[in-house]
Amino acid sequence: MAEGSSRTPLRISERTARGLAVVGCAVVVSGAVVGLRAVGFLERMELAAYDHYVRLTHQGPELGDRVLVVTVTEEDIQTLGQWPMSDGLMAQVIEKLTAHGPRAIGFDIYRDLPVAPGSEHFDEALLAHPRVVWITKYADGRSRGVPPPRVLREVDHPEYRAGFNDLIVDVDGLVRRGLLFMDDDRGGTGWSFPLLLSLYYLSDEGISPEPDPDDPDWMRFGETTFTPLGPNGGAYVGTDARGVQFLADYRRAPVHFPTLGLIEMLGAGEELHELVYGRIVVLGVVASSEPDFFYIPFERDGTTEVPGVVLHAYLASQIIRYALGEDTPIRLLPDGAEALAIAAFALVGSLLGLVSSSAGRFTAIAAITVPGLWATGYLGLSQGWWIPVVPAAVAWALSGTAVTAYLAGRVRAERAELMHLFSRHVAKEVAEDVWNRRDEFMAGGRPQPVRLTATVLFVDMKGYTGKADSLDPSDLMLWLNDYLELLSQDIMNAGGLIDDYFGDGIMAAFGLPVPRAGDDEIRDDAVAAVSCALSMERSVRHMNEKWRPRGYPNIGIRVGLATGVMVAGTIGSAERMKYSIVGDVVVTAQRLESLDDSDHDFDAEPLRVLIGPETLEWVKDAFEIREHGQVVLKGRSEPVAVNRVTGLLRAPEAGGR
Repeated sequence: MAEGSSRTPLRISERTARGLAVVGCAVVVSGAVVGLRAVGFLERMELAAYDHYVRLTHQGPELGDRVLVVTVTEEDIQTLGQWPMSDGLMAQVIEKLTAHGPRAIGFDIYRDLPVAPGSEHFDEALLAHPRVVWITKYADGRSRGVPPPRVLREVDHPEYRAGFNDLIVDVDGLVRRGLLFMDDDRGGTGWSFPLLLSLYYLSDEGISPEPDPDDPDWMRFGETTFTPLGPNGGAYVGTDARGVQFLADYRRAPVHFPTLGLIEMLGAGEELHELVYGRIVVLGVVASSEPDFFYIPFERDGTTEVPGVVLHAYLASQIIRYALGEDTPIRLLPDGAEALAIAAFALVGSLLGLVSSSAGRFTAIAAITVPGLWATGYLGLSQGWWIPVVPAAVAWALSGTAVTAYLAGRVRAERAELMHLFSRHVAKEVAEDVWNRRDEFMAGGRPQPVRLTATVLFVDMKGYTGKADSLDPSDLMLWLNDYLELLSQDIMNAGGLIDDYFGDGIMAAFGLPVPRAGDDEIRDDAVAAVSCALSMERSVRHMNEKWRPRGYPNIGIRVGLATGVMVAGTIGSAERMKYSIVGDVVVTAQRLESLDDSDHDFDAEPLRVLIGPETLEWVKDAFEIREHGQVVLKGRSEPVAVNRVTGLLRAPEAGGR
């Protein structure tokens, strides 16, 4: 290091510190939230929020008239007297329904083995009516799978006559996704049961599936391209995305399809034609002895379950709506957009934390902001967009809370530092005023140096050294502390700031630490300083009366006051920092206090108050003042007009602070 150079601790401005806190917090929080989401920590909360919006945006079951549901109830099974129902009865059901012109008939009932009697009749009915679709179940780790009826395994293109009925159940037990295709156990691609039903329905509308012109791996069905749902689509994180999946759109869930019981349907006459003609008919079991129920977001209220046959009917209805252009699939944010949204909301939260700067204000702002964030998710799904608001809300809340906590901690530290500087040297009210007006003079966590006009007061004891030599050390300290305590209280009561103690003397200033503005305030401070000096006479007389019976010597004090321009700021190291003033006016006040006092009788008048010419101009209308004379102060070459204050001329209009 070059000779004469020194290291100065780097102190950044308050604005820069807060800006760094906002940006740094937003970066850290957004990274943390993206990480939490990437490991699936927020998945359940996001799905719960999605379900909430689904229920709020539900538009009613007005499109349920394309499907007729025929149910096999517990009562139907008891009436039949056997279960499974025979192949002959199955054939009777097929022939009765096909006689009324349905577009497709789907059986959500397993029939991998014949059930006599009537098996031949059953096979003939299936071959005679090519729009009858059966279910199959693919083998998985828990079962060997269930094939369709034997005769359908032997027809041309058996994949068009049997569709898998596998449903995807999320980790929380709800069905939110449907399947279009899935690889089968023979290495081929199978069609889902709802897709086959919708395919037959739409073929009468001249619509058939075809590759999307932009991406041949995607299927286009009429007006809609079905974009496969990936493992991280929406709120999902690393989910099983095998096959071609799509979101079940329960916003228009027709949970009340026209429904007939099996026995009711078999006994119906011509009135059945109106219910069947031109529709898809789906037949399935809803009996409690043959449980096949699922929860969906729209229906889950703790008690209600949706039969599997109804769920398949709804998924088929949804595919038809999409293909006919009556609705559009729920859209997802593009890759990377959610991370940007998280970062944006983290930044917004940090900025709100900066603006609020306290827990109470942040809570008040949250009461306004949170509904807006909630409305974003609601309006998004209303317009067909799934906007995961939970990560954004978490990022917003964490960053806002973190910045608020940081600023609160910073404020506590600044207050502690400020109070350390001032609270022991000014009255409590002044200390609070200093804190409330800290923005006027604080910078970088400490008072910034400032040039100002104030009045300096020096007070010292007459003949302290001789008095001290005559006292026991413990008695001396007790007596001295009592003396300093009384005078310090006078200073603080008058609104002064105690700058320093030196033995039996005190240095104080009036007009600090917040700079005073205008002549009136400067005059108020000067008057307060002189009033404080005069009040010290009462304190000294009280102390003399208190200690005289114990044999202690009387006290007399000298006070010097000067008003003028000085520089105020913090000095010392970070560990031993103090607030102080420097300038010629300080030296003047000290010189006035220490002027020769040989002509003053301290036993009769225990107080002498001398003021400089500048102070005289501010206080001459408030006190009794007489000339002390022209005096050449130490360190000066020109004489100074010194005056002595002897008492109040009238009560001062203002008492400083």
